[in-house]
Amino acid sequence: MTWVSGSWTNRRQQLVHELVEGVGGYWRPIAGVTRVMEELGELSEETESAGAEGDTAGIANELADLWIISTAVANLFNIEVEPFASRPGHQPRRELGRLVQHAGRMARIVNYYDGPKTPRSFEGWATLASVIRDFQAEVYLLAHAYELSLDQAIDRKISRTVHLDRGRFSTGFNPSTSKTLEHFEQVRADSRCPFASTARLWGGPQWNTGKPIGYNVDTQMPYLITFAKAAVPEGLDGFVIELGSPARPTFQRLVKQFGQLLRLLAARDSRPNPSFQHPVEVPGWQFSLYGMPMFVSVFSALYPAHHPRHAPRGTFVLLQPEESFDTHGIGGGRPRTEALKQQVRQRFAAAGQDYATEMIGRRLEACIYLLPQRLTDEPVRWWENDQPTGQLTLPFEAG
Repeated sequence: MTWVSGSWTNRRQQLVHELVEGVGGYWRPIAGVTRVMEELGELSEETESAGAEGDTAGIANELADLWIISTAVANLFNIEVEPFASRPGHQPRRELGRLVQHAGRMARIVNYYDGPKTPRSFEGWATLASVIRDFQAEVYLLAHAYELSLDQAIDRKISRTVHLDRGRFSTGFNPSTSKTLEHFEQVRADSRCPFASTARLWGGPQWNTGKPIGYNVDTQMPYLITFAKAAVPEGLDGFVIELGSPARPTFQRLVKQFGQLLRLLAARDSRPNPSFQHPVEVPGWQFSLYGMPMFVSVFSALYPAHHPRHAPRGTFVLLQPEESFDTHGIGGGRPRTEALKQQVRQRFAAAGQDYATEMIGRRLEACIYLLPQRLTDEPVRWWENDQPTGQLTLPFEAG
């Protein structure tokens, strides 16, 4: 699937996104799962009363709520939900029990991604995508057992909620549809990387240029940590941070800001982070977050148009889990690696853009995070800045 910020091929999933944005915005994933458990309790009450009174309208409403809320959780992780066809032959009581089982599995996963619980073992770890698929399949089966049209119930619920709940909830943030990703879209569109157009990305909250850099890092961290936990099992390819623009932008200011950013990210990590406990300019060094090795790329309008890291507007830091490269068949001695690298170089050449062949060939990863403005210049030694503090203020204003 080619994923575009805030767009899904499933029409009802797109309607859920528009609904959530319209009533205030997304909740954190763990709050979404709490709502799932709340609605399961209400569904259980409705099934008991329906058995006595024969009225299934309440059941239809609760099943629609369960599908809508679980879809909102899926949207947060760029998971596309699947359409389902009703299948006969299942009894209500059995399906309700299975629904609870899948909800418990969903809660276990999200409590790790977005909560305090670290599983004792990841052996047999299920993806959130597979669990939501199973959960929603059971929602459809339970609807069929009560001879209900779930699709009609969902459409009715969405239509009513748009009018009844508009402005009811405080504004939330969804990293899979953030403004940062909208601003980064042109960089992605212009990229010569063959995987850029289909990359599944998260974007951080907007940078507040009136606040210290430590404040802005703190706003990014909850989403970055969740991303680091979920990226590999859920197939997320990168996290984008859009840096604030200085009043008079210079490359020297960018170098300083980038060094401070990575040091603060390491310092704010919820796990011990060894990224800057050892020399940086050595083969094998990598920046990591929550134990996840990351490749970091800076794109900026401070680079000339023919530069491989040129951005039409603004400055972006892209953090890519190293395992994302493995997923796409690059690195680790994989047979397609050299062919893919050559393909990328040819794409840059065809577009009249330079390529950092020599610098990449040095095998010093820190040297290719922030490339020099001219690729023939010496590597940018961004790591030699003084370590920042949380109170550090740079003279930034809205760009």
